[in-house]
Amino acid sequence: VPLVPWVKPTLDLMNFDSITYTADIGDLMNFLNSGTKWDLIIIASEARSSVQGEFWDVIVPKVTNDKTALIVEMWYLSDTAVGRINSLMTKCGIRFQSVRDLPDSIYTIKSGHPVFTTPNSGFGLTNYWGYWRDKGGDYVKVVGGDAVILAGGFPSRSSDYGLITSCIEGRVIIQTFSDHDYHQSDIQALWENYVTYVLTNHFAVVP
Repeated sequence: VPLVPWVKPTLDLMNFDSITYTADIGDLMNFLNSGTKWDLIIIASEARSSVQGEFWDVIVPKVTNDKTALIVEMWYLSDTAVGRINSLMTKCGIRFQSVRDLPDSIYTIKSGHPVFTTPNSGFGLTNYWGYWRDKGGDYVKVVGGDAVILAGGFPSRSSDYGLITSCIEGRVIIQTFSDHDYHQSDIQALWENYVTYVLTNHFAVVP
């Protein structure tokens, strides 16, 4: 689709020493199986392609055993929640709740959380324009673990209707809506905060 990526340009602006990027599913699996000790894995389904099945069999052990950080943008959780991603969701402590029919405002539940303050603040997700017309994402609910819903569909619901969830010692962020339904500047500020937060927690346990 004629869609300009927002995640990769955000990473480029952060001036990392090394980033490995691919938009090819086969190359992604090769990178995951390369033996490299990744600091952070990002699965960003910006163009609505999906990572499913055996990918999670490879990714989850890296998160749990190697303490790798992980950020997932996943608008399609309803299609795969009973599949192999369930191992990640179980460790995270969340479960698929319901389909979010259309894009709408997203409300911060933990407004003082680093995901909304560090290094960027003053942005929000209450403004949307709805690039995608078929679905607004998926809601999740907390069922255990150390999962914390950071933002969701309702400002007063902290254990369900989640759309941004942190878990596994703050090394994992799971976003269950599409970036391009919101304003680019807000999304890029959010992603820089995501990356900063999960890598801070990763390097706290991995020298």
